Amino acid sequence: MARHLSKGTGKIDLVVASHNRRSVELALSLRRQLGLNSDVGELTCAQLMGMADELSLGLLSGRLDGEEIKVYKYAVWGTTQECVKYLVRRAEENKDAVSRSFENRAACMKEIWRRMRFAKA
Repeated sequence: MARHLSKGTGKIDLVVASHNRRSVELALSLRRQLGLNSDVGELTCAQLMGMADELSLGLLSGRLDGEEIKVYKYAVWGTTQECVKYLVRRAEENKDAVSRSFENRAACMKEIWRRMRFAKA
């Protein structure tokens, strides 16, 4: 988790950088318990592009007590030789990703349908 002070509010913003659903749900639960009037500012989530997409899409489609949840995806940049070691470590950390593939597919299909309906409106 990263944190920084929100401009002019005196509140601390939190960034949860995790592909783990349980970790993100815990952070959201704690944020709800603290409420919007606490010293905690924005709650933002971040994941590696292509990993935990079902989690990202779920966060984007929901709201936290009327507050939008920002979600960032980051991409690895560099030569293949530079990036492959990093990506292998992330894959090892996220071995449960294979078990989430059905959930990921369902979340992506739901997002596609949502975008198609939005485009027609």
